Amino acid sequence: MKKIIILILTFFFAYGIVQSWQFNLGSSYQDKEERELINLLYDTVTLVENNAKYPENEDTLFDVFLDEMLQNLDPHSNYFSPEAYKELLEDQEGHFFGIGVLISKPSPDAPLIVINPIEGTPAYKAGLRSGDLITEVEGKPTDKMTTKESVKMLKGPKGTEVTITIRRGEDEPFKVRLKRDEIPKNSVAYFFKTEGDVGYIRISYFGETTSEEVKKALNELKKEGAESYILDFRDNPGGYLKAAVDLCSLFLPENAEIVSLRPRRGRERKFTSSGCSEFCSVPVVVLINSGSASASEIVAGALKDNKRARVVGTRSWGKGLVQTVTPLSRGAVAITTAHYFTPSNINIQRSYSSRENYYFPELNGDDSKREGGIEPDITVVQEEIPSLALKLEIRRLFLDFAAKSQNQNLFAAGSNDDLLLEKFKESIKQKGIEYSEEEWEKSRLYILLALKREYKTLVENPGAGAKVMMPLDSQVKKAIELLNFKNVRENAA
Repeated sequence: MKKIIILILTFFFAYGIVQSWQFNLGSSYQDKEERELINLLYDTVTLVENNAKYPENEDTLFDVFLDEMLQNLDPHSNYFSPEAYKELLEDQEGHFFGIGVLISKPSPDAPLIVINPIEGTPAYKAGLRSGDLITEVEGKPTDKMTTKESVKMLKGPKGTEVTITIRRGEDEPFKVRLKRDEIPKNSVAYFFKTEGDVGYIRISYFGETTSEEVKKALNELKKEGAESYILDFRDNPGGYLKAAVDLCSLFLPENAEIVSLRPRRGRERKFTSSGCSEFCSVPVVVLINSGSASASEIVAGALKDNKRARVVGTRSWGKGLVQTVTPLSRGAVAITTAHYFTPSNINIQRSYSSRENYYFPELNGDDSKREGGIEPDITVVQEEIPSLALKLEIRRLFLDFAAKSQNQNLFAAGSNDDLLLEKFKESIKQKGIEYSEEEWEKSRLYILLALKREYKTLVENPGAGAKVMMPLDSQVKKAIELLNFKNVRENAA
C-alpha cells in the first residue's frame, strides 16, 4: 500500500504544479495550501489502508483513482494502465481483432452504450446500432466493469466467439453471439455511382490513408461518368487531424483555412489547405448526423464555411477536443489540451457540463438550438424504420432468409417480388412473428429492399447492399436533388 500512497501523492503534486495558474505562485499561502492538500490525501489513504475493504490489487486501485480524476475534467480525458497503453500502441501499429463497435460508458455504473458499429464488421453485420446498450458480455454485467475491462472482453483472437446481451429501447434484452474478426482499416467503406451522374462515397473514419482512398474513389467514379459527389460522414466517429486536413485539400484552394486549434495556453494554430487540383470545383454535398464527430466535423465545417459544399442531415455530435497522450513511468494519460474551431469561429465541442446530457443529447430538447457540432445547411431528419421492419431487423431475419434462400432464384434479375415476399412471410410465420395487415403494408417496401440488400451484400459486397436501400434514404435523396439541380443549372448556363 505504501507504493500506492507514493504514486498518488506524486501524481497529485505534479498535477497541482500543472494547474498552478489557479494559485498565487511563490506565495507562502500556496505552500500552505499544497501541504494541507497533501496531508488530506495522506490521511485519507491511511484510513483506506487501515479500515476500508480495498481491492487486493493496489495497481487496480491506482488505475481507477486516476481514471476517475481525469474523467472529471471532461468525458474524453482518461488514464491508460500499462496494459491498456500497450494495447493502444498495438492497435495503432498492428492488427486489431474484435467485434467492431465503438463503445462508451455514460457513467461508471452505467452499461456500455454503442456509439457506432463499424461497417463490415461482425457487430455491423449482426445489426447493432448506435444507441444500443450492451448490458452483458459473456454473462457478466457491463455496469460492473470499466470501459477498459469491457473492451478487453470484447477483443480476442480471430475466429473466437463472444456472446453479448443487447437492450434496445423498451424491448426485451436479447443475446447475440459474434465471431471476432479483423477490424478493417480502410476509411472508405464503399462507393458507387447513383442516379443523375452523382458519385456517392461512404467514409467510415479518418485514418492515415483516408485522402488517398477518397481520391481513388473520386477518380474511379469520374471514369464512370460522375460529375458531382456525395461525401457521407454519417456515424463517422472521426480520427486523425492530418487525415481531415488532407481530405479538405482535395477540394479547397491553397491556403484556405480548414480549422484552428486553440489551447488553454500558448498560441492558436491554424491549419490550411495545401491546394486542390482536379476536384477544385466539382459540386459536393456532405452528409452528417448526430453520430458524426471529431475529424468528420472538421471537414464538414471547413467545406461549409468555405462555401465549397452544402451540408445535409442533422446536427453533428460536437466532439472538438484535442487529446494529447503522454507516457508516464507507469502507463499514460490522455488529457484535453485544446479545442477545434471552424473557419467561421464555431467551437465544434459541445458542452460537457452534464455527463448525462453529453452522452444523451436528446435530453437537451431541440437539437437544432444546442451549441457545438456542425449545423447542416439543410436539415433532413431520417425517417424511422416501420415497427414490423424494425422487429425483423433486430431478429436478423432478413439476413437469415437471404442466406438460406440465395440459391432458390428468388433474387435473380426479373424475379417476382410478390413471390419473394410470400416466401418470406411463410418463413417468419414459422418463427412465430405476428403482425397485422396494416403493419405489413407499412413495412412492405422496407422489407422487400432489406431482403435484396442482404442478398446483394452476401453475393457482391456491402456497397451493393447499401445501394439497394437508397430509395428509402431521405438524406441521400435530398443530396442527389441538390446536385442534379446544380448540374442542370450549370449545363444550361
